[in-house]
Amino acid sequence: MIDFYLFQVSIPLLWLSAGILIGSTEFIFPTNVSIWPGIAALLVSLLTALGLIYEYNFPWQFFWFAVFTIALTLLWFMVIKRYTHFGSSTVDEHRDMSMVSLRGTVEEIIRPGRPGSVELFSSYHGIRKWKAESSQTIEPGSEVTIEDADGIKLIVKKVSE
Repeated sequence: MIDFYLFQVSIPLLWLSAGILIGSTEFIFPTNVSIWPGIAALLVSLLTALGLIYEYNFPWQFFWFAVFTIALTLLWFMVIKRYTHFGSSTVDEHRDMSMVSLRGTVEEIIRPGRPGSVELFSSYHGIRKWKAESSQTIEPGSEVTIEDADGIKLIVKKVSE
């Protein structure tokens, strides 16, 4: 009878130990990845200790471990998405604001909806000639300034003289 009691106590302790071990790897590799399986193992330990999950039914224990891990991970990424711009369309990685206000001359005519080309006065990333768009028609030889950069295309406007 004592052996049976020790076995009942050891299953929750096994999950508790696994949760602490898995979760503590977060201190070694801080990636917010191993903490969620660790917490899931702690939840399975608690539910097993309370008798809500049968101690001898390991498939159900692993099932709940997987469910808790997936749910906690998804919940965490939903929190990340809300408080940061992770995966959001509000942050555009194609915009390069460091090019704003650089100047150059038009090489090929630029018309609204029809890109042309611009040669910058100084090279940027080793490149002097760029495709450019504008909301106005700009003739070759005109001096322009960069308002924005969309990927490899510059948005320019004519410098008023």
